[in-house]
Amino acid sequence: MRRARMIGAALLLPALLSQAGTTHAATAPVTSRAVVADGPLPAATGSAVAGGAAPAVTSHSQHAAVVAVAWPGEVTMTARTTASTPSGQGKGGGGGKGGTTAPAEPVPVPVAPLPLPGEPAPPAPVPEPPTGSTTPAPAADDVARRTVPLGVTVPWGPLDAQALAATAATVGVGPSYLQWYTGWGEAPDVAKLQAVVDAGAVPVVTWEPWVWTDGVTQPRFAMSTVVAGDHDAYLTAWADALAAWGGPVMLRFAHEANGDWYPWSAGVNGTTAADHVAAWRHVHDLFAARGAHAVQWVWAPNVVYPGSTPLTALYPGGDYVDVVGVDGYNWGTSVAWERWRTPAEVFDPTLAELRALAPGKPLLVTETASTELGGDKAAWVAALGTWAAAQPDLGGVIWFDENKETDWRLSSSPTSAAAFRAAFAPER
Repeated sequence: MRRARMIGAALLLPALLSQAGTTHAATAPVTSRAVVADGPLPAATGSAVAGGAAPAVTSHSQHAAVVAVAWPGEVTMTARTTASTPSGQGKGGGGGKGGTTAPAEPVPVPVAPLPLPGEPAPPAPVPEPPTGSTTPAPAADDVARRTVPLGVTVPWGPLDAQALAATAATVGVGPSYLQWYTGWGEAPDVAKLQAVVDAGAVPVVTWEPWVWTDGVTQPRFAMSTVVAGDHDAYLTAWADALAAWGGPVMLRFAHEANGDWYPWSAGVNGTTAADHVAAWRHVHDLFAARGAHAVQWVWAPNVVYPGSTPLTALYPGGDYVDVVGVDGYNWGTSVAWERWRTPAEVFDPTLAELRALAPGKPLLVTETASTELGGDKAAWVAALGTWAAAQPDLGGVIWFDENKETDWRLSSSPTSAAAFRAAFAPER
């Protein structure tokens, strides 16, 4: 889906990037250059470390207008106005969303790093693993002390420091990941990447092979065209720019390919699952050949649903993937075809498949959010924090912070904002 993102700032990413580094073609491990206060954030482990917590993940694609996060040097794009999304919006508890609004003019305001977390919270009960789960429950002490890092989406456009500071104040902690969406035809913006790193966060770029205003039927972006080399000049420009910059960036290429709402999806525009795998490997190997070794490759399907393309057919292989992501939402009663689902209901079946498919790979929730309609959103956020802490291989949760098909924002209500502070802000 195409989305715009909100902003956040101030913590960092050691765990995921230190675990990734197993990519094909001599890709070297990466070390984060982001800093907090007067020094780098210590490497994160399953429990909170003296200086901070492991990074978190969240997911949801689309362009909405909140705060501007853009890359200087981006190619000129048409004005982003609100648009509706093509089919398949979040089947099975997740899914693509479309449309966007033009970003507000950013106000450059310096953002001071947030204080580092203090002592861990008192011991909490160990959550029982869900029935049929393949994930072992962590020890009580680990659950009590582990706060999963939180990320947020930010809008297309320059990084808006003022909005970032507001998000951090609302949640009580600076986001560890800042994710935005960019379509093919847009140039890489190293200045924006650096601004995110300077804010103490990990840049996560959802890289979408399409023109977001043109809908699903775009055969020029069929994955077979990528394999044939039709886009190599554009890919090379990106690879060279990222190689020259050399900083840490997570690149989430052609996400949610198991759905049917994007031009690159299996079964759309003639693309097959084999085409998706071949295209992914082609892009990866081109970047490696150009020396873009600091790129961390994030393969992120939508949560599985009846009729979705099997994940086993789409996985590019362990040599081509550093981090495995997943997108899933609680739509509640905001749409007629869904119901209220707990975080475990949304994610557990898909995570079981992903762990079997990519054993040992770090996991990241690359898009998630909940509506206020049909249940208690604050309780859902609290449950998400507890659920995430019980996943020992989960590096973070990225929240889709937009008011789109429904009000997904973390601050959609005072109780929702308070729940985020309680669930994701470390005790000070």
